[in-house]
Formats: sequence, C-alpha cells, structure tokens
Amino acid sequence: MLSRIIAIVDTYDAMQSNRNYKKTLSSNEAREEIKKNTESQFDPELVNIFLQITNL
Repeated sequence: MLSRIIAIVDTYDAMQSNRNYKKTLSSNEAREEIKKNTESQFDPELVNIFLQITNL
C-alpha cells in the first residue's frame, strides 16, 4: 500500500519539479496526467483520494 501511495506522490512531485528536459506542469496538468494513468499505473482508489486531497 505504501509503495502505491509513494508512486502517486513521487510522480506528482516529479511533474511539479524543474527539469532541463521537460517543462514544469501546473498542478491541474499534473493531476490530469495522474488521472489518465489510473488503473494502468496507479491504484484507482488511491488516485481518487489523492485528487480529493490536492483539490482543496
């Protein structure tokens, strides 16, 4: 369970960080990317909770 949570949070953090090879995404863009990869990469239940928490 913990590794599933970390996977979502780490991905979000990476998309929000400055990279030489990729532009920083806005919070909404990062959230949409995570939403797109639900079920194929991320646990759907945890994504729902993450999206609720980050939408405050």
